[in-house]
Amino acid sequence: MLISYNWLQRYFKKKLPAPEKVAEILTFSVFEIESVEKIEKDFLLDVKVLPDRACYALSHRGIAGELAAIHPELELLLKSDFNNLLKSDFNKKKNWATLRIEIENPADCRRYIGRQVNNVAVGLLQNEITEKLAIIGQRAINSIVDTANFVMFDMGQPLHAFDADKVKGGIMVRRAKKGERITTLDEKNLELDSETLVIADDEGPLAIAGIKGGKRAEVTEQTKNLILESANFNPQLIRRTSERLGIRTDASKRFENNPTANFTEKGMAEFSGLLKEIVPEAEFGETVDVYPNPEQARTISASAPAISSALGVDISSKKITGILNRLKIDAEESGGKLALTIPLERRDLSISEDIVEEVGRLYGYDKV
Repeated sequence: MLISYNWLQRYFKKKLPAPEKVAEILTFSVFEIESVEKIEKDFLLDVKVLPDRACYALSHRGIAGELAAIHPELELLLKSDFNNLLKSDFNKKKNWATLRIEIENPADCRRYIGRQVNNVAVGLLQNEITEKLAIIGQRAINSIVDTANFVMFDMGQPLHAFDADKVKGGIMVRRAKKGERITTLDEKNLELDSETLVIADDEGPLAIAGIKGGKRAEVTEQTKNLILESANFNPQLIRRTSERLGIRTDASKRFENNPTANFTEKGMAEFSGLLKEIVPEAEFGETVDVYPNPEQARTISASAPAISSALGVDISSKKITGILNRLKIDAEESGGKLALTIPLERRDLSISEDIVEEVGRLYGYDKV
């Protein structure tokens, strides 16, 4: 995954070490860095994110979180965290019909958030968003698509926008029906089958869920009203569909690596916040959040002596707890045991041996 050094810097209060030093820090603790290349006034780090960490690390924010855990003295700042914008004062109730969203099978789509936005102006952007996208090799398309792409590469949640005036009725997340077809944004005309999950309206498919949008509700310069989408799909289903159709996108890559549905709300908030900055006159409707089975935080039981024994070095319970806190893992000690609450995005942590690895890499393998 390509990471912009300057983009990464926006997350930190203090100046980052030189790009080559950042690469060295990450290599010795978590990720292999395949190259560091100077691009204009920036540097591009090619970070090899393996499948076990792809659930949370396929973004600048994910890499920034790792760098902050390794070197907390850099002081992590989430400058672009728009979580509060879901309930902010620009989210005024409009006299619009409530956006209708249905999920046919919660096993296929674990969460779907939609929001109508009216009175938008679609055009070409020339700002920090397009500059940063260009550095990582993403071409500019239009202000709406570029903003969605920026959020995806920034925090890891794929997003989509439909031209609301081209959507007939409500939004349905369902399997395709036999004989249904779709023309994708890149002009491919595809016949769909019952193994393909689609986003549809009352007239048929609008997009191949999690993979590619369709032409029928494409956002163009003539678009005035939008339906924003932020969702979380079954990773195995996305992977199989992507392979079967021969379509692999930045969105499908992220969905097939099982990101938390918690990203869905954050992605919608950030998308909304940036659109409001770009189009101040835009009118935002309420978010409609369909979330049949909310995720629950997982806990893992561990002990400081067992962690020390596995690593072959004596590490105090206080030191271990401090390391875990840097990874946003809450640790409560009772009777010599550690009860660990795992962040929702850390799908890779499920057993005590995983905790041993996390402590070892941040403590320093050179000390083990």
